[in-house]
Amino acid sequence: MKKKYKTETTAGRPTAANAAAGKPEIRRPVIETRDAARDYVMGDVVVRALRGVDLKVERGEMVSVMGPSGSGKSTLMNLVGCLDTPTSGKVFLDGIDISSLDENGLAAIRNEKIGFVFQQFNLLARINILDNVATPLLYSGMSAAQRREKAAFVLERVGLADRMKHLPRELSGGQKQRAAIARALVNDPSLLLADEPTGALDQETGRRILELFTELHEAGNTLVIVTHDPDIGAFAPRCIHILDGLIADDGMGGAAPAGLAGGSAGDGDRPAAREPAAVATAAAATQAAGQDAAGAAVIVQEAGSAAPMAQDAAEPRTEETAEAAGGHLK
Repeated sequence: MKKKYKTETTAGRPTAANAAAGKPEIRRPVIETRDAARDYVMGDVVVRALRGVDLKVERGEMVSVMGPSGSGKSTLMNLVGCLDTPTSGKVFLDGIDISSLDENGLAAIRNEKIGFVFQQFNLLARINILDNVATPLLYSGMSAAQRREKAAFVLERVGLADRMKHLPRELSGGQKQRAAIARALVNDPSLLLADEPTGALDQETGRRILELFTELHEAGNTLVIVTHDPDIGAFAPRCIHILDGLIADDGMGGAAPAGLAGGSAGDGDRPAAREPAAVATAAAATQAAGQDAAGAAVIVQEAGSAAPMAQDAAEPRTEETAEAAGGHLK
């Protein structure tokens, strides 16, 4: 049975009746935060990673998010990516209030609504690119043939029609990232969330990936790109700068304002152990939902947005999970 989530009022949503009556459509933002704050308790100390952030990202926007280490940028992306919930305030994704969802609810929203792209690709080394891209569809209700057909369509869209049967090790860095983007797109997500997507690529390959993002943006996809690179920040039509847990600047893509080029005075104040914990939380949510090892692999890959991991380090854990649960990789 399809799980229901709490959403904002449906007043003004486009309906056949409204369209027939000529009423204007009121479109919800894909991302909305309202005074969102996130505190971490470290012994007797409370660290305020986010201090009340108000943000809207409309459908079809391409936005870059920049900030030095310790700025709260990763914390904000954890909230937007449904890897965490705020201590106070509200976070909405595609009209769904995720602020009070439990770990299973967050995992379900991630799978339905968000496509993640990682710096280190996180492709499964032992299966071909077609099956890598089809993996997020395992719980879609589609047959294996339907999953592969949709994966093939998306791979063709990103220019990898002739690489579907190749293993990840047989692809270049740029091709691996295109495959990762295809995997992120295969579920038709409301949001494409990219964490340092060109960080492991040379300059020319990185430029081509940004060109692909532009094509996806022009096709109507909503993209949020998290980056430390000012050139990539300037590439997006809108660039948000985070500093000391607040939005310091929100405007056209361009150079960072004064004080954002290097580390902030608060560098190192954020709890370093938080990001790996987000991965563990996501994986635990999958196990609690009764999913098998293949499903765990999907969620662990998604959670990699908060703490990118080497694929060869992640896969043995997946196999151990399969053994412990008596499951199997599909």
